[in-house]
Amino acid sequence: MGIFFATLSGKIFRVKQVFRNILGYSNADLSKLNLVDIIYAE
Repeated sequence: MGIFFATLSGKIFRVKQVFRNILGYSNADLSKLNLVDIIYAE
């Protein structure tokens, strides 16, 4: 299970290794993204 932590505004600030592996992003990449950037829009 991939786990991450984000602020109420969606800024990602802590990510577990499994979550990074699932998405294929590094810590540096994820720290630049907002939660909206990685959620699949249906």
